Amino acid sequence: MELQALIDLMRNHFDIGVEPIVGEPEYKVRFIAPPYDSFVPGCKSIKIVAHNRGTLVSPLNIKTVLAKFEISEDRFRDAYNYFSEGLAPQSAAN
Repeated sequence: MELQALIDLMRNHFDIGVEPIVGEPEYKVRFIAPPYDSFVPGCKSIKIVAHNRGTLVSPLNIKTVLAKFEISEDRFRDAYNYFSEGLAPQSAAN
């Protein structure tokens, strides 16, 4: 998956932001949950490294991000389908 698509999906569907990591290459980013301050106790954040010169995120990294923010693969897949293709969630289609 493209890094920018993952950033947009996480922000628009799960309220998870992203920030660059100071002093690191642009292909290293931090996903962060509200209150969007990694110094606040209990604020969840995770750093990932994109591949292919910072354009792609591996499935393993995506699964790690989902686990950190307690997002099920089904919820992510539904959001991805809606985001990329405008499809209704699986649960609504049944």
